[in-house]
Amino acid sequence: MRAQKIDLRKNRDFGELVNDSFLFLRQNFKSLVRIFFMYCGLFVVGGMIAMIFQQIKNVSYYNGVLTQKRNPGPFDMFSQFGFEYVLALLSMWVSFTLMTVSVVSFMALYAENDKTIPTNEQLWQRIKETFLRTLGSSVVWFILLLVGSVLCVVPGVYLFPVCSLFYVVLITEKCSFGEAWTKSFRLIKNNWWMVFGVLFVMYVIVYFSTTLITLPTTIMTLVGVLGESSPRISLTFSIIGTVLQFVCQVFLILPTIASCLVFYSLSEHKDGAGLLERIAAFQQAGNAADERPESY
Repeated sequence: MRAQKIDLRKNRDFGELVNDSFLFLRQNFKSLVRIFFMYCGLFVVGGMIAMIFQQIKNVSYYNGVLTQKRNPGPFDMFSQFGFEYVLALLSMWVSFTLMTVSVVSFMALYAENDKTIPTNEQLWQRIKETFLRTLGSSVVWFILLLVGSVLCVVPGVYLFPVCSLFYVVLITEKCSFGEAWTKSFRLIKNNWWMVFGVLFVMYVIVYFSTTLITLPTTIMTLVGVLGESSPRISLTFSIIGTVLQFVCQVFLILPTIASCLVFYSLSEHKDGAGLLERIAAFQQAGNAADERPESY
């Protein structure tokens, strides 16, 4: 017996948000993974290649340090980060933004289409409408989170759940930066701890899943470094670890799903958006029935 499809427009508590995030991922796993690699795959591969070249430079540098047993200067390490590293960071930024836009758009269309998986044409149209706006907004949010974390950790931590909600509002409602900013703060008011808790759980799961997958390469690298005879960092395992880390970006789908469910839950709780739509649908159905010609 197939499980009933999830109604996104529903008020949920903490446990339901966590459980339904996994349930939605399980029910739509193939579609979500497919759109991740369809829209983000090129940038994931580009960032991976750039980071591999960066790792080659790093491994060569550190093996030279280990072989010659010299103490590097305090700024020698930073000299190794060049164009490859910048290109890798830019690729990760674009791929993360595309992942966020594609998953949020998928869920928005899923809700609008009455629990039906959107077509590629519908999804691509939504992505085109919201990608550049989301990419530009991410720059503003990066600066805000960076300043908040540098001046005092608390503002940065406080803004993190607001930022997650902001992207969902911006993409789902296709509104302006100011409108998304205002609504995300309004939704999270008196619900900050719940939103933070849900996202914290999801990102902890992503972190440990990634760590578990990359752990063998980390162990083998440490074995090479701590070797008594000739300590060296293995280039092979460094490259494999880099590839695995970039592939593990697919795990970020889970906290994005959770952010969407939080948005729909808080919207239902504060605005009753889903209830109002159902009432409107009943009224339309009733009007259609009244307009049928009478038969005698």
